[in-house]
This record gives sequence, structure tokens and C-alpha cells, in this order.
Amino acid sequence: MSTERGRQTKRQWLLMQALKNRNGANVDQLCNLLKVHRRTIYRDFEILADLGFKIQKDQDQSIVRYRLEVSQDVSVTPDVTLNLYSRNIKGEDHENS
Repeated sequence: MSTERGRQTKRQWLLMQALKNRNGANVDQLCNLLKVHRRTIYRDFEILADLGFKIQKDQDQSIVRYRLEVSQDVSVTPDVTLNLYSRNIKGEDHENS
């Protein structure tokens, strides 16, 4: 596993863990937790959505929070980790072509 792809997979795994919290998190909190820019968080949301995870957006006054949809019982298993890794490898292959 390339170092960059490993970091992406770990980051996306940590993102899913943060989104499992019933209160969710806002993008600034996620950026601070994962030490990335806002755009990276939104790209990771897209990747997770492509993998079938439903990310719910909740707005309370001026605060927007994101969390995994309540109906999803998500355990970040080795299968999920391998799917994230596979998705990252496919992205790497696409970028190199």
C-alpha cells in the first residue's frame, strides 16, 4: 500500500468513526480532527457516498452537522477498510492514466 493511499484510507476510516456519533460533527471539527482542508472532507464525503454510505446533513440555526444516517448500523470492519483502500487504488490508477 502506498503511503499516501494508506493515509487516505486511515483518514476515511476515522471520518466514518466521527460520523457515527449520533450528534455528528461540523466540517470545521472534522478538519481539526483529521488535520485536512475543508475540500478534502467534502471529497471524502463523496467517496463514502459512492461506497453506499448515507451521510445526513442536519442544520440547527447556523451550524451544519454531518452524520451517518441513523438507519445505518455501520461497523468499520476489515471489509469496509478494504473497500476504502480499493477505492483509493482505483483513484490512483485513474490519476496515473
